[in-house]
Amino acid sequence: MRDFLKTTKKGELRIIGLSFEKTRSEQEGLVNLRRLKDKLKINYPLVLASWNVKEKNVTQVIPELEKHLSYPTNLWLNQKGEVIYTHVGFSGPATQELYTNYKKEFHKTFEKFLKNP
Repeated sequence: MRDFLKTTKKGELRIIGLSFEKTRSEQEGLVNLRRLKDKLKINYPLVLASWNVKEKNVTQVIPELEKHLSYPTNLWLNQKGEVIYTHVGFSGPATQELYTNYKKEFHKTFEKFLKNP
């Protein structure tokens, strides 16, 4: 997402990362999130959506994810806040051709989204 965001025009896209941490406290979850953001040089906001997944699981926060319980999951919302696209999983650079295809499909979907927001 970091590299993809660099290819878009300012204001074209907003990305917010939601994290569901399994920690003993909210503070511990926030520390983990800051560490991840620094380590991966993430250039978009990350939000601690839940730190105690036993009390507040993913589907309680985002009911649309009931059928998508894999990480990472990308949800694209239109200007009305409706989910218009969901992508589950990630093929990283080590997967070579799968990664190349993933990036192409991601860009193609984004271009389609821009034409029909």
